[in-house]
Amino acid sequence: MPRAHAQLQALLEKEREALLSGELSRIGALTEEKERLLRLLPSSGASAAALSDLSGQIARNQALLMSAQKGVAAAEDAMKRLEKATQESAVYDRSGTVSHMRSASPGMSQKL
Repeated sequence: MPRAHAQLQALLEKEREALLSGELSRIGALTEEKERLLRLLPSSGASAAALSDLSGQIARNQALLMSAQKGVAAAEDAMKRLEKATQESAVYDRSGTVSHMRSASPGMSQKL
């Protein structure tokens, strides 16, 4: 098995582990080395089967990365909604008319 192929395969497995464990900060550190190994791959003499395996690993990791990005975006959205909910409350009068009340200070909640 050519060296660049073996190194890239090991690196893709590290990337997969980082994605599955939620250690997204590790992904950036692997990117430069992954790009270097990808540049070496065409001249490495790796077989078509080996390249196909790598392609599968890359596709799997890309799907994991996209899921992680969706999760981060959903968490950011939830945090924004929570922040807004703590800063502003909707109050309805007897006729059903809504009024928006802002909190006196962020982080302080009161029971009515």
